[in-house]
Amino acid sequence: MLPDTYPISNERENTVRLMMKMQCSKCSKSFIWTDDLPLRGKCPTDDCDWHYDVRKELGKALEKKAVSSPDSILCPSCRNPITSKWTICASCGNVVAGKQYFTKKHLFTLVVFLLVILSLIYRYWS
Repeated sequence: MLPDTYPISNERENTVRLMMKMQCSKCSKSFIWTDDLPLRGKCPTDDCDWHYDVRKELGKALEKKAVSSPDSILCPSCRNPITSKWTICASCGNVVAGKQYFTKKHLFTLVVFLLVILSLIYRYWS
């Protein structure tokens, strides 16, 4: 779904219509553009002489959405996007655990150490 674009379905005509919220850069008033209006036009405020272009405004909205996407999670090591906070980074190969990262060698050493400790506890406990 495009940012600030809302589909409206008309059940009688079986068509989908688009609406987009736009804000005038001169008078700072916002208005709703529908696909009944032209792609280029004048601000609906009487005193304003700003002309809008839907394609340019949609491009600006998409740029803002792409730059400020809070959903993207970055690897703490290489700063490339990763799928979750507990994963192996595809670009650098480090194991990401929350905000920490480990190389596979360090993770393997840690697991071996924990297994040795657990086996010693089990051996001397019973």
